[in-house]
Amino acid sequence: MEKQCNAYDAAGRMVKDGNKALSYGWFNKVMNISENGKTVADYDYTVDGQLAKSNVSGKEESFVWDDLANIEVPCMGFLKLTCL
Repeated sequence: MEKQCNAYDAAGRMVKDGNKALSYGWFNKVMNISENGKTVADYDYTVDGQLAKSNVSGKEESFVWDDLANIEVPCMGFLKLTCL
């Protein structure tokens, strides 16, 4: 059985979680996640750095924020990296 391991870049961000690879954009936000070379999740953010849109395994969701908090959350279960 092959050991699953994590890898981190020089900034301390996780870039590998087992078979998943994470890439980052501005403000250290996860922009996409791939598994075995295939993109499984993409994320877009507002200019304030809040999650605006996600596309996880073909399921696209949008998020609406006010000045303090997320005021509309269609589904949060997929945001846990371990669930991808």
